Amino acid sequence: MHKKKTLKLDQNMFWNSDIVRFILVCLFVGITGIFVYLFFTDELKYIGHETTSIRAKIISERRYHVGHGLYVQTGKCDFVYEQKKYTVRFKTKNYRAIGNKKEFEIGDIITLKISKKNPTITKFLY
Repeated sequence: MHKKKTLKLDQNMFWNSDIVRFILVCLFVGITGIFVYLFFTDELKYIGHETTSIRAKIISERRYHVGHGLYVQTGKCDFVYEQKKYTVRFKTKNYRAIGNKKEFEIGDIITLKISKKNPTITKFLY
């Protein structure tokens, strides 16, 4: 009689295969890339929060020099959400030369993205 040989799969053999390593590296790079993207687009702070857009009035603005003749504009605005008044600071992502038109002036109405849970978490939209 012939004995059947049983094939034992070694777990180390499975985890050491090149395909599994490639898939794990792709997953790691993909997940890390998503978090880096969300961090640099200021969307990371909204994970787990419901958001809404709201109109706010500019009460002060200032431009800061970032080098090579470029400036970034910052502002302070007021808005009312659920019968409470909030004052928040924000900055634009666009760099402009000093001679170019400002993105907003004092008294302008802008749109902010806010968290419904914590309305002080804001992002300048336009």
